[in-house]
Amino acid sequence: MTGMKITFLGTGTSVGVPVIGCDCKVCTSSDPRDQRKRSSIHIAASDGTQWLVDCGPDLREQCLRAKLRKLDAVLVSHAHSDHIMGFDDLRPFSWHRSEGLPIHALPETLDALKSAFHFAFDDENRSPGYFHPHPHPIVDSFFLGETRVTSLPVIHGNVVTTGFLFETAEGKRIAYMSDVKTIPDTTRKLMQNLDVLVIDALRFTPHPTHMCVDEAIAFSTDLNCPPTWLTHFTHYIHTSTLERELPDHITMAHDTMKIVV
Repeated sequence: MTGMKITFLGTGTSVGVPVIGCDCKVCTSSDPRDQRKRSSIHIAASDGTQWLVDCGPDLREQCLRAKLRKLDAVLVSHAHSDHIMGFDDLRPFSWHRSEGLPIHALPETLDALKSAFHFAFDDENRSPGYFHPHPHPIVDSFFLGETRVTSLPVIHGNVVTTGFLFETAEGKRIAYMSDVKTIPDTTRKLMQNLDVLVIDALRFTPHPTHMCVDEAIAFSTDLNCPPTWLTHFTHYIHTSTLERELPDHITMAHDTMKIVV
């Protein structure tokens, strides 16, 4: 494969779409693009390295649907439940790795994972069939295969949250941030000259901890309009309605969508 392939495993918000007990236009839509599992992506680099960003409660079904058989690492953006509650479903990816499956996250996020899934990090009492994570605190840029990964700190409520910048062996620059309200200037400087931007666009109306559609469009425009995919939608976003209103350089992501950079 030439380039980096990104698969959207999920493009929904914390409760997914359809929402339990809801009969709205989107939750009852027959358009498969309106069916949204919790937000996560799978990346396959041209050197064969593969990893996930986030592991929410739909992870098992997402991996089966995408026919994933191998992972070299998992990146965790923050410790909200819709991004970590599939953590134990990563266990099959660690069974044949003597040092466990690398988990890359900010130190505060790793602390939260160790608290929520203490049994997985207990080296003395772990059964051979249990998940074996190998924690890697993010303190600087690092490499997954030939891809350079840089943390993109952002503001999202009151938790420590990061997006990720991927710089490929071919020289492409891809930024992914599914949960963000405000992007500090120091992070903006890291996001210049992007080839692809994937960003939170929760709903049409403003939200206190997430970008709305207009804010995501404005940020993409401020970055000189790199090709942009919107993600992390609520059931207030109807695909066929929003896609008609977007600028030419911006696309709605949907579950199972694949892009190659």
